[in-house]
Amino acid sequence: MTTKHLLPVLSLPEDLRESLASAAGPVYSGERFVDEIAATPCGGVACIGDFVSQICLSALSRRPDTPLLLVLDGKTRRESGMATGVPEGFKLYQARSPPGHLSLEVYSLVCSAIEGGGRSAVVVEGEEDLAALAALDCGSGWTIVYGLPGVGGVVVHNCLRKPGVGSSGIIAFKPGVVRLKA
Repeated sequence: MTTKHLLPVLSLPEDLRESLASAAGPVYSGERFVDEIAATPCGGVACIGDFVSQICLSALSRRPDTPLLLVLDGKTRRESGMATGVPEGFKLYQARSPPGHLSLEVYSLVCSAIEGGGRSAVVVEGEEDLAALAALDCGSGWTIVYGLPGVGGVVVHNCLRKPGVGSSGIIAFKPGVVRLKA
C-alpha cells in the first residue's frame, strides 16, 4: 500500500455537528456585514468561502495593505460554478480537504498564511467550510469571516477576544486518513 494516496485529516465527530453549526460570533447581513468587515480593528482578515471572499474583497478594496486570506473551493451552497478567482498579487496555495473533514494540509496552509501576513488564497479541492476552525485557532490577531447559508455572515474579531476564550473546538476532532482516488 502506497501512502501517497492517503490524506491526513481531522474528522468532525457526529455529536459535534450541531454545536459547530452555531455561530462563533455575531451574525450580520447586508450592508452591516460589509461595514463590520471594512472596519476591522484586527491586523488581518481571513475570509472562508467563495461568497464571503467576494464580500471581503469588496469591503476591503480601500484597504489594500490589510493582510487578507481567502479560502475558496469554487462552490457556494455546495453548487459549483462560483468562480471567485484569485486576485492579482495574492500568493496562491492549493490543497485538498474532503467534505466533513479538515485536512492537515488545509489547516497548515491557513495557519502559515495567517502567520506570514500579506495576501494569500488557499484554493481547496473538496470543501473549505471547516477551514474556519483553523483560522479561529491560528488567527488570534485577525478577524475571521465565514458564512452561515440562509442566515448571514459571522464576523469574529479574534484580536478583541481574551486569550483562551472561544476555542474552535477542533481539539475534539478525530485524527485519521482518507484514501484519495489515484
